[in-house]
Amino acid sequence: AARDPQVDLVIALRGGYGLTRLLPDIDFPLLAASGKRWVGHSDFTALQLGLLATTGAGSFAGPCV
Repeated sequence: AARDPQVDLVIALRGGYGLTRLLPDIDFPLLAASGKRWVGHSDFTALQLGLLATTGAGSFAGPCV
């Protein structure tokens, strides 16, 4: 989604346990540079805080699909 020029908004499908294990493998600079709006809740908070801590980029708390 971060590389797709037709995508403007990325909404987490669901929350739940597990995203924290993926944090070391996420390309946060790519997410920040993409210009996309990243939206989610629950476990997605780990990604949001990782994005903020590593790049200073913001994201949105909102309902999951």
